[in-house]
Amino acid sequence: MTANPVREKPQFDWRDPLLFEDELSEEERMIRDSARAYAQGKLAPRIKLAFREEKFDAAVLREMGALGFLGSTLAKRAYDKAGVLRGGAPAIISEQEDEGQAVIDREELKAGAPCILAGRYFFVRVENGRLICEDHDGLLDLPLPRLAGRH
Repeated sequence: MTANPVREKPQFDWRDPLLFEDELSEEERMIRDSARAYAQGKLAPRIKLAFREEKFDAAVLREMGALGFLGSTLAKRAYDKAGVLRGGAPAIISEQEDEGQAVIDREELKAGAPCILAGRYFFVRVENGRLICEDHDGLLDLPLPRLAGRH
């Protein structure tokens, strides 16, 4: 009979009780560290002052955007959307901001997918509770979609 090896009892870490640190990749640790440095070094003093003076400094949002803390860019979102384009399969694309449209145009050429662009090849508007689609051939009068959100 062999004796069970003595296991060392794990130590509880109050700073990381769920061992979240062990789940982070190196890139995620770098993002966390840069967010912490920004929050402690630049943001905290300004937030205290803004609270005291009841003012908001819009430069904070510009800085956070430049650091990538506000999410993906318009171009990145457009690139992700353009990933559904497939060669030879036409796609109907809603109106886009110029930056996003430039990405979709580029990906359309790469994929060889003909895109029919709202605002360029046809126009859509809501009129009297109906969806009106207009192109060079004429008008199409449709009921509004029953889906939530803007269409």
